[in-house]
Amino acid sequence: MSDLEYEDVERLPKEELTTRLADANPAVVAAATSLGDLAFFRRSLDCDRVIPALTSAMQDPAISDPARFSLSMVTQFVCDQTA
Repeated sequence: MSDLEYEDVERLPKEELTTRLADANPAVVAAATSLGDLAFFRRSLDCDRVIPALTSAMQDPAISDPARFSLSMVTQFVCDQTA
């Protein structure tokens, strides 16, 4: 059996998430990337919050690449924007 244990993810208000995504801190970049990872594994995401947060994060040159990649994963696998 694995020694890994599930830990609940802290829920954040939209403003706080947007602020954290606008930070070039490596942990923030990892957070933006993890949204794409969650989408790839078809995990449930709040599309009304995730898409605007990643779109906003793409405006910051320091994290625009991971935010753009995560947004593409989110829209491809979880939040179909063509419907």
